[in-house]
Amino acid sequence: MKRSTLVALVGGAVVAAALIAGLVAFSVGHVAATAPRGGALIKLDGVAAVAASSRSVSVRLGADPAQRFTGTTGCAARHFVAYYGGAADQPILVTFSATEATVAYASQVYRFDEGAKQQSGGLFWQGDFGPNGAFSQIALEIGCPNP
Repeated sequence: MKRSTLVALVGGAVVAAALIAGLVAFSVGHVAATAPRGGALIKLDGVAAVAASSRSVSVRLGADPAQRFTGTTGCAARHFVAYYGGAADQPILVTFSATEATVAYASQVYRFDEGAKQQSGGLFWQGDFGPNGAFSQIALEIGCPNP
């Protein structure tokens, strides 16, 4: 085999590998995120944050009861804590019951004043909160049974 043929074959293989890797990365990055079993997924204007269970936390964002929690997170406690953008100084506190859910971030409390929709074995809330708060579109998925 000639050297030019070998170089062309190797170059073609490299280009094909890069194309395949790019397609795999694109499809993995665009898979719809879901709440982990026993955890929560919060989407604030499209930015997702995941909250795991069994974490010992103490969060105090303000005077509203929906802005405070000290204990262990999870389905039994009906509280979860995630961090906006992964920043430890930007906690998001989620509280839920059979009839409502709240998402507290900084000085804001967003309330879903209705029960959850059942979706894929979990609980789901979605709402449009308008331009007045830090976030206008919030979706909340909790991987717990309805309390």
